[in-house]
Amino acid sequence: MLALVWPLSGCARYHERPLTKLAIDKALRPPTLAQLMRAAAKIRHPILKPVKLNLADGISPDEAGVLAVLLNPSLRVERDRRGVARAQLIEAGIIPNPQLTGGIEIPVGKGTSGSTIPYSLGLEFDLRAIVLRGSKVDAARFNARQVDISVAWQELVIAFGARLAAYRVVARIAQLRLQQEVVLRLEQNLKTVRRAAHKGLLTDLELLASRTALGEAREELVAVQKQAALAQLKLKALIGLPASYSLTMQQGTQLPLSLPPIDAKALTRRLEQRRLDIVALSYGYKSQEARVRAAILGQFPTIGIGLSHSRDNANFSTIGFGITIELPIFDRNQGTIALERATRKQLFDEYVGRLRQARAEIARLASAVGWLNRQIRQTQETLPHLEQLLTTYKNALKLGQADILSYYQTWNKLTQKRIQLVELQLSLVEASLAISLAAGYYDVRARRGHR
Repeated sequence: MLALVWPLSGCARYHERPLTKLAIDKALRPPTLAQLMRAAAKIRHPILKPVKLNLADGISPDEAGVLAVLLNPSLRVERDRRGVARAQLIEAGIIPNPQLTGGIEIPVGKGTSGSTIPYSLGLEFDLRAIVLRGSKVDAARFNARQVDISVAWQELVIAFGARLAAYRVVARIAQLRLQQEVVLRLEQNLKTVRRAAHKGLLTDLELLASRTALGEAREELVAVQKQAALAQLKLKALIGLPASYSLTMQQGTQLPLSLPPIDAKALTRRLEQRRLDIVALSYGYKSQEARVRAAILGQFPTIGIGLSHSRDNANFSTIGFGITIELPIFDRNQGTIALERATRKQLFDEYVGRLRQARAEIARLASAVGWLNRQIRQTQETLPHLEQLLTTYKNALKLGQADILSYYQTWNKLTQKRIQLVELQLSLVEASLAISLAAGYYDVRARRGHR
């Protein structure tokens, strides 16, 4: 009894953790700003770097990315996978307990007087568990490493999504300001045109054109306001902030007007050692290799060895040694071996396919960056001509040599070109972030500083 009770004294005990409202509210409670600042300064990630949070002057795209890693609720579930993988590693390293058997026989009936009470004791152990232990531990260790890197990849994807969402907010605010300027100018011009029409200096057609232009500008303003509000909500959702949270962008955040040429071939060098999801797949393949090895070793027949001691009713004692061997006649672990080999081939093809896809994506995005650079440059070259044309129409309008409708059309076209330029700049940011993520860098423009 002591031999049985003593090991149990070190066993884990059950602790209840009910799904109560108090526990849920505690989990939903966001961390304080001081806690966020400490966490952001100590963040550990293969690619993301610690940042010094300063939300007093607004949030920058880089700060948005780090905040998303710290606050995004979906990442909490992803990080819990690490605990599961570590538990599986512990389980894989545990050797099965030996089996202790015992029995006692009490003599009864006539003729048993003076007989000794016979008993038997046996201790058995399965050697097959030792044979398989190394491969199982390797598989669990590689799997734990795969989970760690997969979580880091998910964190990086969330961070890049938040950075892009922050740049989108910046772009929508810039477009909103441009459209607000249009509406303000058209409102002022409508007052001027109305006074001139009352004095008979302008026709009712020109007054109607002014009102129509203002109405269209206000409709466009509402559309841009909607886009800006949606961009704000998406950014808050990615970070993990409530929709009611007041979020302002850091002043001075600029959208780039160009990116340096992207060398796709250089970005694909050592890609499989740098991009986290591909690295995670390589560890998954190593884990599966260990499982295949374990399946091959599983052909080893079950061998049990044991010691026994017994005493009969004549007080005659014996000590023995026994061995039990499973004969692998029908089941030679063929099914498990076939399954693990097929899974290994599937993982190999997935790894190669992901690497091929990543290289193609980098080439496509590098080409997109070149096209966007040219589009932005052409749009920039068009703006001065439209501004000069608008000035010409304005002067001609004062002299009565142009109609006000052409003037408003040119004005709207100039504004739309400026808004289009902001949209192209945003597309350039999207391409830059996408190619950085595809290549496994924080920023391809400063890739020497980020590995």
